[in-house]
Amino acid sequence: MARFEVDPSGALTKFSEVDPSGALTKFSEVDPSGALTKFSEVSPGRTLSL
Repeated sequence: MARFEVDPSGALTKFSEVDPSGALTKFSEVDPSGALTKFSEVSPGRTLSL
C-alpha cells in the first residue's frame, strides 16, 4: 500500500510504501524546491538509506 502527501500547490512532499504485513518498504521526502531530501528502501535483511 502506498501513501502520498502533497503540499497545497500539489507538489509531492512525502511518499511511503508498506508491504502486506505492514512493514515499511520505501520512504522518500522532498523539500519545497522539489529536491529529494530523504530516501530509504528496506528489504528483508537489508536497508538502503540516503
